[in-house]
Amino acid sequence: MPTPIAPPPFLAQPFAAASAAQGRSLLRLSTGLRISRAADDPSGLIAAEDLRAALSILEAETRSLDRASAVASTADAYLGEMSALLREGDALAVAAANTAGMSDAEREAYQLEMDSIANSVSRIAQTAEFNGQSLFNGANAIAISGGAVALDQLSLSSIGGVEIDGASYALSDVVSGGSADLATNPEAAAQVMAAARDQIATMRGRIGAFQAHRVEPGIAQNAAATRNISSALSFIRDTDYAAETSELVRIGVLSAAAASALVLGNRATANALTLLAA
Repeated sequence: MPTPIAPPPFLAQPFAAASAAQGRSLLRLSTGLRISRAADDPSGLIAAEDLRAALSILEAETRSLDRASAVASTADAYLGEMSALLREGDALAVAAANTAGMSDAEREAYQLEMDSIANSVSRIAQTAEFNGQSLFNGANAIAISGGAVALDQLSLSSIGGVEIDGASYALSDVVSGGSADLATNPEAAAQVMAAARDQIATMRGRIGAFQAHRVEPGIAQNAAATRNISSALSFIRDTDYAAETSELVRIGVLSAAAASALVLGNRATANALTLLAA
């Protein structure tokens, strides 16, 4: 019996090429990636990898900036509580300095309130922390790439420092028995409280300025860069579904035509073999 004759290569090759193209198109549509291997677009793959690295760096920087913003907000909240207490203490000191018609019992009541305020300020300064780290021990700062703001050491002896007639006073001196308590030296107590209030307000202002002009603009800038780079990466790497669907339809038509041609070619080959065998 004669050896079967294979269909001519010019009939088989278009069908194989169309099938391969159809498989690649279906892969792009199923994965959503135009570049799933280096052979798909070598130069595009290099560009896409560079953009992905840039995105990773931006994400890490944004996490650091978000952390810095959280620390700044936490520190400001603690300092805001201190400010409210110091405003009350300032008002007490001013009232105690006006001794006209004030009884000793009233002055003692004022001093009890002042002691309570000083104790609360001290407690906040000692217990304020972020992620287990003390904020106001003098060893920490809110730092980001390209800038930092120091967090001052805060305690009763470091808040409200003033010098009056050659003598130094601080918030630690306005408590009962101190050299600037309301019974001994109410005028000095008033100056200490005013200085303490201004000191904490200035510290809050430094932290707020750093957050508003360095940290938050950095977050906004990174967000804009991330959007732009993600868009560029998507343009290079991702599948254009509209174009790819149209391409798949075109390849399907070509594949069907090639299959029909292959069937006709096989049929013609079979007829030729039948004639030769007769």
